[in-house]
Amino acid sequence: MKMSGSKSGDLTLDALGDTNGVWIFQMASTLTTTTGRQVVLSGGAKAANVFWQVGSSATIGGSSVFKGTILAAQSITLDTSATLEGRALARVGAVALDANIIAFPSAVTAPVILTSAPTAAGPYTDTLGQSLNPATKTLTGPLSGSMQFYRVRAGTALSITKITVVGGNVAITYN
Repeated sequence: MKMSGSKSGDLTLDALGDTNGVWIFQMASTLTTTTGRQVVLSGGAKAANVFWQVGSSATIGGSSVFKGTILAAQSITLDTSATLEGRALARVGAVALDANIIAFPSAVTAPVILTSAPTAAGPYTDTLGQSLNPATKTLTGPLSGSMQFYRVRAGTALSITKITVVGGNVAITYN
């Protein structure tokens, strides 16, 4: 992993092909960017793997493009038209926004849970012994003699692409 700055004040985080690379920046007091600055991700770097721990308050300058999760002890301000791919979490104060766009990092996956019931009307309960493989987007749970119906509970919309029964397990693949 590599970090570099530019004459314009932009910061580039290069994962050098390691999509699991993590950056943690800690500052004792404030984080302030000037207008129009960027955090640039390259080489497989993900905004979900960048963290900014701020001892007091953070201010992201207007029209800046910022990446990562900002964890501030006090407050966070995104000046006019600043964009954030990440999260802004203030412990004591507020998160102040002004015509900003905030997008959740694409690597953040909502939990996916398999529920089952003996009849279509339920009641559905979480399936014990289930496993989730985010890399293959497959949810697997054991078949049970009394459970005939399965539902997938997720924080975001999913499209089921395949359901298979293999070796006493039901495997559900989704996009």
